Amino acid sequence: MIDKDYNQNFWQLACIAGTALGLPAMVIGGQLAKQYGAGTALVSIVIGNFILWLIGFGVVAMAHNRINAIENVKEYLGRKAGFFAAVVWVCIFLIWYTLQIKGGAGAISKLFQEQDQWWIGVILGFSAAVFAAGGIRLIKWFCVISFPFLICFMIYKILISEYAIQLKGSWGISFPAILSVMLIWLAFGVNLPTFFRHSRSRFDSIFGLSLMTLVHMFFEMFSVFIGISDAAEIIPDQANTILTIIMTMSFIVLSYGCVNFLNIYFTSVAWETLVSRNQDSKQHLIIGILGTGAYVLLYKYPMYDFHYSMEFLEKLLVSFVASLVIVLLMGFLMKIVIRHRLRPLEKLWNSLCWAIGCIAAIVVQTQVHFSSNDGVIAAVVASVLGFLIVIFIEEIIWSIKTLQVKKEKNNIHK
Repeated sequence: MIDKDYNQNFWQLACIAGTALGLPAMVIGGQLAKQYGAGTALVSIVIGNFILWLIGFGVVAMAHNRINAIENVKEYLGRKAGFFAAVVWVCIFLIWYTLQIKGGAGAISKLFQEQDQWWIGVILGFSAAVFAAGGIRLIKWFCVISFPFLICFMIYKILISEYAIQLKGSWGISFPAILSVMLIWLAFGVNLPTFFRHSRSRFDSIFGLSLMTLVHMFFEMFSVFIGISDAAEIIPDQANTILTIIMTMSFIVLSYGCVNFLNIYFTSVAWETLVSRNQDSKQHLIIGILGTGAYVLLYKYPMYDFHYSMEFLEKLLVSFVASLVIVLLMGFLMKIVIRHRLRPLEKLWNSLCWAIGCIAAIVVQTQVHFSSNDGVIAAVVASVLGFLIVIFIEEIIWSIKTLQVKKEKNNIHK
């Protein structure tokens, strides 16, 4: 059954959502610094996360009565679109579950100099599934307890790091870098209603969302300050003391657990929509098995281009999510702005605009390199244009009908 924990305060919300990044996402700052410079990376992290905060604020504001993200999609786009959204989210969160296993297993294998890391990934995958079966309450306490340690470890790593960050002459604004930061958390942002329905008040939701944004900024900036661009680089070159090994191992496991527990939780809600059953521990175990099995395929059979297929699919699904975000927010905005007329086909038009965005993403993504974000940009632009065209046509038709009614009334009075 769904966990009825509806009393989470802003600190608990911030700890759960704030820690849900994982090592593969935390190093985005280091990757951007390597590509664009440290200054541009820091600016991109700030701007990207503020945009995500704005998106999250809109998504949380549009959801009401403690509905989850899928129910929110159904309210604005209809049942069929909600079902498709559930399929997209199951796939994308399973992919991220797999990538988090890969990042955690790679770091642990380097720490212990273990060449064959697949069994480490299997242990991590099943452990997350079993632990997440405890529901949102257990996830909450794990993240709240883990948060102070993660922060302290990062501060410690920054203080002892011998890396000299180069800020002079590296400042700038890069749209591709900002977009890369946004895509790290975008799918989670659309799912915020699923998570924030556990909030005890609207104040706790907004304050928790704001604290979460600041935490994400720090976590992503962390890799810029210590100069790492890969999850395995968190392991120091001289990890030869027991204390260093324990601290590093704890950081890897805790950061992995925080994000993959939430991956399972979000996937289980979407899974519930597909199979028409309430959440239970069996769903979490099934999700864990699927994600772990995908990791084993990713590790054991790279010669069949499974890795590249997964990256391509991830980019495509993220494009679908980006398009959905725009459609949801514009649909919410139209409900506020358009009060002078009814929109009986609102859900149909919203679904059509999302479909246009998805089609544009497929067309563009199949023409470019699998790691390109062009598909995301195409999906967003296509959905926005589709939405504007629909509103433009609706307003023209409404204006013509209104003028005809007034003209008929005037003729009657004459």
